[in-house]
Amino acid sequence: MLSTVCIATNEIAPTSSAAAIASMNEKVVMRCDRLACSHCRRWRDAGLTGGSLPGTALSIPIPCYVLSARVLRAIGYRKVALRWKQCPLPYRRRESQAVRVATRGREARYHGAGRTGEEGCGMKRLRYRKAVLLLVALIVPAWSSLGAAEYPTRPVRFVVASSPGGALDVLARLVGPKLTEKWGQPVVVDNRAGAGGVIGTEMVATAQPDGYNVLVIAQGFTANPFLYRKLPYRTPEDFAPITILAYGPNVLVVHPSVKAGSVRDLIALAKQQPGKLNYATSGVGAASHLAIEMFKRMAGVEMVHIPYKGAGAATAAVVAGQVDLLFTSTGAAMPHIKAGRLKALGVTTARRTPALPEVPTIAETGLAGFQVDGWYALLAPAKTPKPVIDRIYRDTAAVLKQPDIIARIEAVGLEPGGITPQEFSRYIAAELRKWGTLIREAGIKAE
Repeated sequence: MLSTVCIATNEIAPTSSAAAIASMNEKVVMRCDRLACSHCRRWRDAGLTGGSLPGTALSIPIPCYVLSARVLRAIGYRKVALRWKQCPLPYRRRESQAVRVATRGREARYHGAGRTGEEGCGMKRLRYRKAVLLLVALIVPAWSSLGAAEYPTRPVRFVVASSPGGALDVLARLVGPKLTEKWGQPVVVDNRAGAGGVIGTEMVATAQPDGYNVLVIAQGFTANPFLYRKLPYRTPEDFAPITILAYGPNVLVVHPSVKAGSVRDLIALAKQQPGKLNYATSGVGAASHLAIEMFKRMAGVEMVHIPYKGAGAATAAVVAGQVDLLFTSTGAAMPHIKAGRLKALGVTTARRTPALPEVPTIAETGLAGFQVDGWYALLAPAKTPKPVIDRIYRDTAAVLKQPDIIARIEAVGLEPGGITPQEFSRYIAAELRKWGTLIREAGIKAE
């Protein structure tokens, strides 16, 4: 026995066939759970027909419902032709919950008592949204953990934005094999030198953000946006910070013939003879150039700039006595300092470096507040999944804590890093502010 509900009275009415249903005055098999809302009422009052059951004269005047397979089986039809697209999208796919049609002696039960119309619909939407949010909260962490656990599944490329043999290249080849052991996938070092690191940086900026292309970059990354009129990428928007591999303290060295035994003496000498002292750099806009420019501005002195093509040539010029002084990396200067060919006046960091413990900081010997930290770091393309970034950071930080790696990093005059991606992001922002101000005020432009 088939039962139905009257749309006007909500009364349960047993019928014996679809034809009997068609003969009812109300001509309704089931009703929408939004019957009491203004939308359904307008359709009903206008007498518009949503569809009909094949083989009968039965019409269904309320279009905003979907007949479930269970209900269709109950009324004996597997298909029903409905013009339900006339109904607004939010109402189309709602199965009636107000009326359940039952057969074989089971009467239809009315659902929705206590809440009707707009109130009931709102409560259902609220429950639905809560369920979706709960599902997302459960799925996203699980997916994130899964992504981090699976990475990497193929070789990872370290794009080194410098030529082979430099500090960046050395660090990449120190850390790479250790990460290969942890990941079970090779880390391939790919040197892409040129344009102050712009070529290698662009390659990673435009790569797929999947963690398989990692940029190994130096301090110039935060100076280039102000040195070049136009770059093929945005700094820092096109990158995801990972961590700093190492800090590279620079040291201020002079030729032994220069009559200055400290930073204070050098400043006094430069003020007595403005424009007479000269200094070498590894190129316009290079880290050594920016360091000396900051020194000049803070000390209030004038010296002549002599740029060279590379740190090696600049250091050789000072060793030969052709130029008076320069800022260079501790690793490059240590052999010459120990041999007496260069005289170290101060390191650029906030504290003394273990590589040259006897050399004071510039800040403590005549120029308070001076600090220039060289650094070498890892970045990924922007939008690289956070679980992948975290995985690279965790494993790299663990490698940087290994005693043999620490010893090898310190042997080349560097200090191990390992800050978090969040700390590195803030560090980049501070570096951009510092170098942006200096470069604009000094009018420095890359050649």
